[in-house]
Amino acid sequence: MTTDDALAGVESSVFFRKRAVLNESALFAEVSLAMDAAKAYARSHGGDIELHSVTDDGEVKVKLHGACKFCPIADVTLKLGVEEVLRRQVPAVRKVTRV
Repeated sequence: MTTDDALAGVESSVFFRKRAVLNESALFAEVSLAMDAAKAYARSHGGDIELHSVTDDGEVKVKLHGACKFCPIADVTLKLGVEEVLRRQVPAVRKVTRV
């Protein structure tokens, strides 16, 4: 990879993040902060949880990475772990689904 290729990737990433921040709703920001504990738990098991989107009606969509992506109990963890914690911390959250 050349320096130009690396810089192009950084510029693209920065552009995407700026666009995402501009489009973030208050609910998205609140859910993002509340997900820190869930993300730490996933990382401790070799995976990660990415917040994909939050709809206006409170549906949180997440993408699983690493070990979480193929874990046979990932859906149970999302429902009984992540969803329950988010619903307690952010009352507007209605459900958590995978994308």
